[in-house]
Amino acid sequence: MKEHNEKRKVNCIFEKILKYALLAILLALLGSCQGERRTISVSGLGKVTFIPDTVSFTITVKNLSPTLEEATKKTKDSTLRVTEVCRKYGIEDKDTVTSYVDSGKEYSNQYGSGEPTFLGNASTQSTVVSYNDLPKFEEFSRELLELDITTLHGLSFSHSKYGDYASEADMLALDDAKRAAQKIAERMNVGLGPVLSVVSTQDSPGTDYGRGYEVQLMAKDMEGGIALSPGILTATKRVDVVFGIK
Repeated sequence: MKEHNEKRKVNCIFEKILKYALLAILLALLGSCQGERRTISVSGLGKVTFIPDTVSFTITVKNLSPTLEEATKKTKDSTLRVTEVCRKYGIEDKDTVTSYVDSGKEYSNQYGSGEPTFLGNASTQSTVVSYNDLPKFEEFSRELLELDITTLHGLSFSHSKYGDYASEADMLALDDAKRAAQKIAERMNVGLGPVLSVVSTQDSPGTDYGRGYEVQLMAKDMEGGIALSPGILTATKRVDVVFGIK
């Protein structure tokens, strides 16, 4: 009985060793197969041009008064008039984003070497506006510039259907990548296998999706309204594709 138990124990140990050995061989084979995987990596570029139909910009209101209450009231009143003009030109509330009022004491020579002089309490508020009737922008901006605002700045152009143009640019980039891979495979006398991975990015790193074209700062002291000439813009997309090799 004792010998039978010992023999059974030895068999169990042998089975475990064999199981681990087979597992190690399987993992080694898998690693070897992955290491020998042959691939072709290519990049493709797609560009679609369009005429913008939307302009976005920022209006900043700043007031300086002896008291913080007076400065804040003036700023809020001016910002309210800005939103009223926006509504007059058919801009919905969802297309205007107004920040909180930023208030604080202001000094002359605040960061210089001389003694700072207290100028008053400053109150600042900004409103980002998106407008999609470009032919009327000169008239619209004229009314805005007549208000008690500090600057109208940061103009950028885009399109209300930019997503469609970006998707089309993606497809063109994929076509470009496929053509490049086919040429490489043909030149190297190999067959092109399945797609293993696709990564799509914008051609300009760090830019926001649907960004427009940045133009120069527009200050309040301009005469009349702002005449726009956005020109033609481009939606550019890049794809990185990995193909297998047959």
